[in-house]
Amino acid sequence: MLSNLARQGHNIDVSDAGTLADTTLTLCIEKFPESVSCHTAATLFYLQVDPALGIKAERSLLFLRAHYVPAFNEDVERGFVYFDLYQRRNAEAIKQIDNYLAHAPQGQDHTLFEKLRAQLVSKGIETVPR
Repeated sequence: MLSNLARQGHNIDVSDAGTLADTTLTLCIEKFPESVSCHTAATLFYLQVDPALGIKAERSLLFLRAHYVPAFNEDVERGFVYFDLYQRRNAEAIKQIDNYLAHAPQGQDHTLFEKLRAQLVSKGIETVPR
């Protein structure tokens, strides 16, 4: 809860809230490595704060994907789209967008992801196996 509050504080420019969120999330995952709540909060924070921090979200995204298997979790798979984009892995992002669109045809980011995919493809980016 503290990390979510600090994340919200960071979003409204409360001094040192981002540092508090990062510290709290690190401790949460260290102390409770199997916590869905800790990993969910980490993906929200690290994917929203700074594209450079997206790499810190990868571990939590992978944990959450494995946790929800065999079910498709729209939030986790959406997170992977943004992670791939932030890491400039555009071919992987296209493949992940395709995965998202196939499993969540009415998903909240459906239209946005269709447009993103079209822009990436128009730049000559091709998909690669994941």
